[in-house]
Amino acid sequence: MRGEQAFNITVFIVACFLFINSWTILKGIGQGMSPNIWPAILLGGIVILSGILIVKYWKNQHKVGSKIFKKISEEEINSKRLFFSLLLIIIYFSLFPYLGFIIASIFFLVGYMYLMGLQKKLIIYGASIFIVFIIVLLFNKILLIPLPRGFSIFRDISLIFY
Repeated sequence: MRGEQAFNITVFIVACFLFINSWTILKGIGQGMSPNIWPAILLGGIVILSGILIVKYWKNQHKVGSKIFKKISEEEINSKRLFFSLLLIIIYFSLFPYLGFIIASIFFLVGYMYLMGLQKKLIIYGASIFIVFIIVLLFNKILLIPLPRGFSIFRDISLIFY
C-alpha cells in the first residue's frame, strides 16, 4: 500500500513537471493546433488521475471489490483471462482493417469488459460506445488523423460517423 502511494506521488510530481514544461514547446505557425497540445492533454490526464488516486488512498476509500465485478479465483485470472485476452487482441487486430475502427473497437471493448468481469450490460455497452466516440472525436475532428474505415458495408457505416 505504501509502495503504491509512493508511486502515485512520484507519477504526480513528474507529470506536473512535464505538464508545465510541455507549454514551453514552440508553437506552430498558423491557426491549427500546435505541437504542445497533445503532450499537454496526456500529461494533464495523468496529473488528474494520479491526483485522484492519491486522494483516494489518503481518505482510505480505495475498495478492492466492487458490486459490478464478479468474484474470480486467482487461477482463473492468471491462465484463463490471460489466454482469452491475448486471443481477443489478436482477433481485434486481424479484423481491424476489415471492420473499421468503430465496429471492431466496440466489439473488442464489449468483449474485453465482459472478460474482465463487468456484469452490468448498460455499463459495458455504454462505456464501449462512449470510449469509441471520444477516440473518433479526438483523432478525426481535433487531431485530423484518419482512422481505418473498413471495407464494404463497414466502410459505409464508418462514413456515417466520420
